[in-house]
Amino acid sequence: MTFNRVVLAITGLLFLEQVHATAIPSPPTVSFDDSASTSIIGVTNFVVTGADMTGMSVDVAGVGINESTSWAATGVGTGGASGTGWSLTESNDTFGGKWELSIDLGANVLIQTITFDGLPGDIVFDMYHTDPFDDSFTAEGTPGSGAGLTYSDFGGTSYDVKFQNQLYVGANAAVGDIWGTMVIDFGDGINKGEITFYQDTDRIGVNVPEPGSIALLGGGLMMMGFMRRRRKMAESV
Repeated sequence: MTFNRVVLAITGLLFLEQVHATAIPSPPTVSFDDSASTSIIGVTNFVVTGADMTGMSVDVAGVGINESTSWAATGVGTGGASGTGWSLTESNDTFGGKWELSIDLGANVLIQTITFDGLPGDIVFDMYHTDPFDDSFTAEGTPGSGAGLTYSDFGGTSYDVKFQNQLYVGANAAVGDIWGTMVIDFGDGINKGEITFYQDTDRIGVNVPEPGSIALLGGGLMMMGFMRRRRKMAESV
């Protein structure tokens, strides 16, 4: 966790309060489904750009459309995914960087849901842990995750966002700040529009064999090579 990220998190909430005060239409409804959970090794980096989310799966479903693709890097710090009549991009650090969704479909095609599964790309979605205006504020929930930034969209578009597959590290209890799946739900569907939103992501660790296991594997390979050599020598006699 860094001081700058905490300041940015507080500034974001202050801006959100200002938006509500000016009677701009309410942002999307954000909810969390903790009925399923998954253990991860740990969070290795809380500074993630659009280019770092390569491998994250993106599924688009609706009326006349059902597509699955993977997020890919498109440049320095940028990445995205696209399909028939739609595209998604993200530039720079996801903690404050814009995600941009563009939809331009035919009259008989409607996108109803977009599902992001971060785990195939070692990516998780990171939320505010607690309210920074609370005296007990702790910006970082899961160790290594940083302050986090919960989904926000100040455009006034009405839709739902649900986070699923709550994540936790090892034997530690989940604290509700990191999630594996994000679902954007447009209800009856949309076929045209531009949406800009914000959602922080982190990178998680991969299961690397312990040094002892690597040494054991190396010893086994050496023994196999030695036995093969002896066999060849015996056959040549």
